[in-house]
Amino acid sequence: MTQLLYRYPLGLNTVLLIHSDDTEGSQTFVDSINAREITAVGDVKHTHLKQKFGASSIYFDGNDSLTLADNADWDCGVGDFSIDFWINFDDVSNPHGICGHYKADNFYWGLYWTTATGGGFRFRNMNGTIDDEVSFPFSAVVNTWYHVAIVRGWDGDGILWNCTKNGTKIGMGALKASVNMAPTNDGLFRIGQYLASSGTCNLRGYIDEFRMKKGSAAWTDNFTVPKGMYI
Repeated sequence: MTQLLYRYPLGLNTVLLIHSDDTEGSQTFVDSINAREITAVGDVKHTHLKQKFGASSIYFDGNDSLTLADNADWDCGVGDFSIDFWINFDDVSNPHGICGHYKADNFYWGLYWTTATGGGFRFRNMNGTIDDEVSFPFSAVVNTWYHVAIVRGWDGDGILWNCTKNGTKIGMGALKASVNMAPTNDGLFRIGQYLASSGTCNLRGYIDEFRMKKGSAAWTDNFTVPKGMYI
């Protein structure tokens, strides 16, 4: 497969970047920005079976996850931030956990994909006694790569949230509460798992080029998706 280098200005606001692009079966994962330790829980691994860019993608079998220790970077405060990644589902008949930061049932935020109403992504924030969720319609089929971006600060508005599908806005909303868990949240950041008061769901599928930015919106309007790995 011919790879095109996509030179996106990641800047100082990128706080986490996981490429994959590793040997088959490896369970060593690298944060290319801050060299944080990433722990593989269960059988999560790099695989050459499917990849968007490079040699591999990260495969989650529905019973595993990646975890990172608590850090202020996961406490998104009230400012702009974004999470984007490529995803390829093995199954679209069950919900899938994507990522989140969890301390307890009354302090967490997380992103998951649900089968409800034809399928969609939901971002939920539980901040003390305030439980809020924003939903984005996102139909999906198996064995297909999708670029997904969750952005707060869309259209230059710090209140507005948006989800994009392959660079195109699919929905917009606002949370009543901030996503500021600091200084009370000291839980793990998880990828491939959504942990909440209502229960847990894990991803069964593949992720490539997982990136998180804190302090700025990666995009504020429709965009052309990356054509290669971030560098």
